Amino acid sequence: MGSKIKDLSFSTRYEQIEPSPRLAADLGIAEDINVLRRTYEMRDRKDGRRLSWSVSYIPLPLIESNARLLDSANEPWPGGTQHQLHTVGIEVMRIVDQVSASMPTTAAAHEWRLDDGVPMLHVRRISYDADNRIVELSDADFPADRTELSFTTPLQKW
Repeated sequence: MGSKIKDLSFSTRYEQIEPSPRLAADLGIAEDINVLRRTYEMRDRKDGRRLSWSVSYIPLPLIESNARLLDSANEPWPGGTQHQLHTVGIEVMRIVDQVSASMPTTAAAHEWRLDDGVPMLHVRRISYDADNRIVELSDADFPADRTELSFTTPLQKW
């Protein structure tokens, strides 16, 4: 982001929640299975402008065997979510990113310090293990005027 670490403010919040019917369906789990919701935010220390925001969901039964994964005090975790999952024997084998866009609410435009007319990009990332089970779902928002998306499509030789 072109900023020095000392100029940034990071926050992480972990909560164990009961998923909504929609979230449970999106994760492919029963509604009575609790989920770890992790919210991450980064702001500019000088002006308070939001620079990044995301929320991640992991079904608790997948990670509760490692209590360190349930404590936000252990953030930032070297190797991120993939390493966290690896500590409980889960290897991420496939990640699907779904990108959409919308105009921000007035509150979101203020939070991100957006100029008028700048849309937000929304990225849902779904991580699957070797059994094609969803092991993490995350949603992140990005201001379109400060974001570059790059896609690579590997092709098989004919």
